[in-house]
Amino acid sequence: LAPGRGAFAGLPRPGSGCVGELCGALADFARDLHVAEVQMRNQRAEVGLSAPSAEELRTWRRCQGDRPDFVERYLAPPGGASASSSMSFNTYMALVGVSFLETGLSGAQLCPGGADRAVTVENVQEFVELATRFWLDSGVYGQLEAFRSGLNEVVPVECFTAFDAAELRDMICGQDSVEWGERELLDHLHPSGGLTEHSPAYQHLVAVLLDMDQGNRSRFLDFVSSCPRFPPGGIDSFHV
Repeated sequence: LAPGRGAFAGLPRPGSGCVGELCGALADFARDLHVAEVQMRNQRAEVGLSAPSAEELRTWRRCQGDRPDFVERYLAPPGGASASSSMSFNTYMALVGVSFLETGLSGAQLCPGGADRAVTVENVQEFVELATRFWLDSGVYGQLEAFRSGLNEVVPVECFTAFDAAELRDMICGQDSVEWGERELLDHLHPSGGLTEHSPAYQHLVAVLLDMDQGNRSRFLDFVSSCPRFPPGGIDSFHV
């Protein structure tokens, strides 16, 4: 797999409301390491210097692993609050015990002895490649084949060629973003149990929901419906 974002775009990212968000964060970190290394080689070539040696690259990578802004740059969800404390890649990996497992913290081993193999700045690219293969290929192949076979018994799978991938994703998985305004919430949130639209608790709930970022909106939907997304049609098609 190439280290560009496209190869790893299917991995969940912080704020997506899905398990495995750490894999996507590490994919972005590995991509940025690769891009910076390429830029370093190009800059040296432009001034007539030789490419950096393997030892120079290892030293540079270790320095990147010690940068104190890893959590802020890669683990904070888009539009969410900034990390409350600075922490480097190396410190975070050691603190939470990230290893070669399906999510980095739990699940199937990505390689023999993966549970005992720590993720480091030297092998993070390998971890991301193995995690991507597991998440998007080997780890789900059996389930996809079973789903395809069962679906084909009801609707011939050839029928789905009428839709592109984005349309199928929206129909099956729902909308990517969770959008609502005050009017939509007032129209769909119906107070009960003695509460009215004028009750402070009800008004506070509406205010909190309006103030939520995308990550927390997804988590709220997951809490009340076991699904972090709206169905096609948005809040108007959502019933709990």
